[in-house]
Amino acid sequence: MRIRRGLRWLLWGMWSLCLAFAVVVGGWFAWSVITAEASGDPFRTHSAITCSQAMRFAHGTLPESARDGECSLDDWMDDVVRGTWKMPRTDVAAWLKDSYPDAYPDKKPSEACDQDVCLDIDFNADFDADYARLTVAYEDGDTALVRLEAYSS
Repeated sequence: MRIRRGLRWLLWGMWSLCLAFAVVVGGWFAWSVITAEASGDPFRTHSAITCSQAMRFAHGTLPESARDGECSLDDWMDDVVRGTWKMPRTDVAAWLKDSYPDAYPDKKPSEACDQDVCLDIDFNADFDADYARLTVAYEDGDTALVRLEAYSS
């Protein structure tokens, strides 16, 4: 009788330990999932970079007249660089020709490009970007807003 009672307490104790372990592990897992969902960047793959670095990644150079630039890098499975900056409208054509002499900008708005100037470039490079897209929207006055998106796979 005493052995049965002792065995029963032992089994209850083991079940209690297993239940406590499951609650701790389940709580840790739930906390991890909630934290990852609440964070916009759970793997910390998004970072701010200079627009000069962004243009180097896109095989070009940032114009000296660029201002108000915001550029970023997302590097998880593929590297994706995005950026925007403003520059004088009169400098756009010369800058594009200097940076990408072999690429021809599409100046006609179309379904694929609803901006004033679009430049799609495929690179055959081992490093940096495989593809870059530059769009230019002419704003009021003498200002052009440039958007860059470049990626490598």
